[in-house]
Amino acid sequence: MAALYGLPGDMHHTYIDLHQAYGDTVRIGPNCVSLAGLSARAAIYGISRPIFPKSDFYLPSQASIAGKTYTNLFNTTGEDFHTAIKRPVSRAYAMTTLLEYESFVDAVTKTLLRQLVIRYTNTRSYESKCHLDRWLKYYAYDVVGQITFGQSLGFLELGPDAEPVISQLRPPRLGIAVSQMPNLYQMVLKPLRKWTRQTPPTSPVVEFTVARMKDRAATGTKDSHDQRDMLSRFLKAQKDQPDLIDDVRVTSYATSNVNASADTTAITLCAAFYYLLKNPATMKELEEEIIGAAEAGKISSPCVSWTEAQKLPYLDAVIKEALRMHPAVGMMLERVTPPEGVTIYGRFYPGGTLLGISPWVIARDRVIYGDDADQWRPERWLTGDADRQSKMAGASLTFGGGTRTCIGKNISLLELYKVIPAIIQMFDVSLVKPKDEWRTVNEFLVSQEGLEVDIKRRS
Repeated sequence: MAALYGLPGDMHHTYIDLHQAYGDTVRIGPNCVSLAGLSARAAIYGISRPIFPKSDFYLPSQASIAGKTYTNLFNTTGEDFHTAIKRPVSRAYAMTTLLEYESFVDAVTKTLLRQLVIRYTNTRSYESKCHLDRWLKYYAYDVVGQITFGQSLGFLELGPDAEPVISQLRPPRLGIAVSQMPNLYQMVLKPLRKWTRQTPPTSPVVEFTVARMKDRAATGTKDSHDQRDMLSRFLKAQKDQPDLIDDVRVTSYATSNVNASADTTAITLCAAFYYLLKNPATMKELEEEIIGAAEAGKISSPCVSWTEAQKLPYLDAVIKEALRMHPAVGMMLERVTPPEGVTIYGRFYPGGTLLGISPWVIARDRVIYGDDADQWRPERWLTGDADRQSKMAGASLTFGGGTRTCIGKNISLLELYKVIPAIIQMFDVSLVKPKDEWRTVNEFLVSQEGLEVDIKRRS
């Protein structure tokens, strides 16, 4: 049943509707239960033993590398294996390390601003209305390419011509149904591919990664670690632990960066601008904070540093509210109960039961976020005591939870806090059709279309 619900692409709303109708506990399959609330979150995604491992839901997302499927940090169901392959590269994702990449982010940010000026604000511009959702997507991909490989993927320069490439990076809608019925993948699709001798298609990102590794091998830089990009750090980890990290594992690290971080960041950026533009008072508040700080010399122009951005409280509130209002992940984050079972809300679930929470459901929890939890209100992050603020922040599942929190979270945050003030400093942005709603589709990640805007250069 959950598989059929997922096909229309609006499962994130279905979860919310079901919990509003039936409460914190909703059975959505013979052995699968969707839960809500902080107590359930702590039980399922806590960091104390026993850890609830990921379910087979994630198996169909395994990538094809060199003609065979390969698990990565996101889709492996083995907790010990996840720990083993995460440990050698975890420092590369620490915010203190990522701050070394600020110049990379700034370079891509300047490319974005330049493209927007050329295409939409000059008197000879050849495009009038800007599909901002697309440009934020190109930006996110280019930043993660720059950080990972030391060079962007070139999507900002291509503009709309990048769409065919990006479309190849996304799973088909059928993948939603298959993820809800992983046995279908194991029993039908996987054997069918073997019988027809059909190898899974290789992602363009995998091909790009392999090409960059060959470049470094050819130029003799594979073992040189003076480069600051993440691929260099992955290759350093390979040199230190060759038995664990082979070339395919290095490829897996790099492609996971692009596939996971780029879309998640683009979705959140799009959400931030959509809700700001739909709620002009909040956009005005943010503009006054950012432009006022720039005029006072408190932030750089056009590229704000991470440290400077941390001193903009309303920007911080806007980003937190965007992450809450539109979590990138739109499906329940399935986990498997341990052999001894677990009791949640007075109900016992035996070992092997599939439990989980949708990030969209907990983001609309009125006990946590207030009676207006379904409304855009950044001010909620600026009021209340420290305990309430901590509870709201800790409830989020936007980047997952527990031991399986998204390793690329800090990459996404670095981009969010830097590019939003850069765009607002340079441009006055308005909706072409203020009354129109955007279009969203849930393909595990809830992507958006229809953020069409007019852009004017600030004087």
